[in-house]
Amino acid sequence: MKLSFVSITNYRSITDAYRLDLSNLTVLLGKNNEGKTNIIKAINLGMDILHNMPLYGRRKYVSKQLYDWHDDFPITLQKSKKIKNKCTQIRFDFTISEEETEELYGLIYSSIRDALSIYITIGEDNSLSVTVPKRGKNAKAISSKIVPISKFICDNFDIQYIPAIRSETDAYTVISELVETEISSIEDQTYRDYMDYIEKLQQEKLDLLSKKVENPLKAFLPQIQSVNLFLSDRYRRNNYLSRKNLVINIDDGVVTSLTNKGDGVKSLATIALLSQISSNNNRLIIIDEPENHLHPEAIRYINNVVQELSENNQVIISTHSPIFVNRTNISSNVIVSEGKTKKASKVTEVRDILGVICSDNLMYSDYVILVEGPSDRTLFQKLFTEDKELKKCLDNNIITIRSTGGTNNLQSEVYCLQRYCCNYLVILDGDSTGKQTSNELRQKLSVPNEQIRLITKPAYKYECELEDLYKPEIYKSYLLKNGIDINNPIFKNTSLKWSDKITQIKAQDGIEFTKEEENNYKKDICNLISTPLFSCLTESGYKLLCSFLDKVKNDIDSMGFLKTGN
Repeated sequence: MKLSFVSITNYRSITDAYRLDLSNLTVLLGKNNEGKTNIIKAINLGMDILHNMPLYGRRKYVSKQLYDWHDDFPITLQKSKKIKNKCTQIRFDFTISEEETEELYGLIYSSIRDALSIYITIGEDNSLSVTVPKRGKNAKAISSKIVPISKFICDNFDIQYIPAIRSETDAYTVISELVETEISSIEDQTYRDYMDYIEKLQQEKLDLLSKKVENPLKAFLPQIQSVNLFLSDRYRRNNYLSRKNLVINIDDGVVTSLTNKGDGVKSLATIALLSQISSNNNRLIIIDEPENHLHPEAIRYINNVVQELSENNQVIISTHSPIFVNRTNISSNVIVSEGKTKKASKVTEVRDILGVICSDNLMYSDYVILVEGPSDRTLFQKLFTEDKELKKCLDNNIITIRSTGGTNNLQSEVYCLQRYCCNYLVILDGDSTGKQTSNELRQKLSVPNEQIRLITKPAYKYECELEDLYKPEIYKSYLLKNGIDINNPIFKNTSLKWSDKITQIKAQDGIEFTKEEENNYKKDICNLISTPLFSCLTESGYKLLCSFLDKVKNDIDSMGFLKTGN
């Protein structure tokens, strides 16, 4: 079961959010007080109502603790004469599997296939109507079975909500709920019979969670020695977690309760724990402003957690941070403005709503390709100009190929690109330095592996750089003029990369091959490369570079530039 669409009408600042399309990862973007949190709260309200359906009976009224019309219906519309039915409406559209369809039929003896929709209406007097919007003669009969339908949804679909302000109370509330979810997953008959056995199993789970939470916290707070979750008292009779009895201690030299830690530690602990909690049901995880109270490195860690969670769950986050923006699938970023929602269609819309200002220069294109040196940049520009679509993107500054002047500058370059919501691809030499740099980008800046490419040869375990992809006859005469014969045995040594071969041949004559000379050689030889490139590159080298080109085209296409013809 998946929640495919949500529609919200007249809830707080949200007047019309129609069929909000939920993917595995949906990012809500908007300025302060535009309604991102209200969308999240409306979804949470709808699920709370479904959970409480068995309690409403014949006279259905929503508790004012969940909803108060005077506060939750848009205040500006409360006295409007144009609106006859002043009610809040929430609609959920679920996609259900064949197995779930059969399970639902066994509960209500009516056929609902593929999609299940629930329509929630709360009136001015807090009156509640929950129906299944289905046409035909069975429509009314199906809506009369809303209680078992609601139970079916709640039995198969979980929502876990982490609010933006993760104060001491919020952190304990969320953590307690998450721990309760984990503990409730224990299936053992003895668990129900013997409280002593229950406590043993529970503490084992808590010890395991303590270790799992400890690792990410140590990554940002090295002084932490241990994290301990335990119960100060027995559980309630119904075996649900009594929140006041959960104790979380952090030992960073002095054992201290989470209660006395700063907001950043509480926030990081809450989301780190969320990443370790399993669920037997389909799950929607909602995180409001995950960046709150966190250092930039911790925010990138949380982004990794969100990406991993979205692989097996649906995730909705609201954020002001460019780090969480989905750069490859722009339409999964939803802009919330003036009480309405819309999918982002261009990265410029995302930048505008986040207040990101990009200078009008070559660095801040929508897609940036980072290469190590100027000769690499020249070669890739030649490659891209052979493709009409990518040439157009280069000409219109949609794509920029940028030389970083070496691997030492790469981290700062990538950090800037992340900050300014640019999509990017890093291309590195397949030597020890390039491989080390790629690992550092993954670990320190959370760069996905898909955004890094290494220049290598097929089944080539040795070091490799761009010049190793050129056909030797292209530069044979040039090197001979500089006293280097490619027939030298050193040049035929496949364990050496191109520049190391030149260095060793020079060293035979007692000549130092300086870095400045190396760059000049590479620049001059790159200028000898003419189009079409396949005539100047080895067959495997040309295929490798074309695979880089295909990666860029796929990324640009997913961003909408090739489709729209921009």
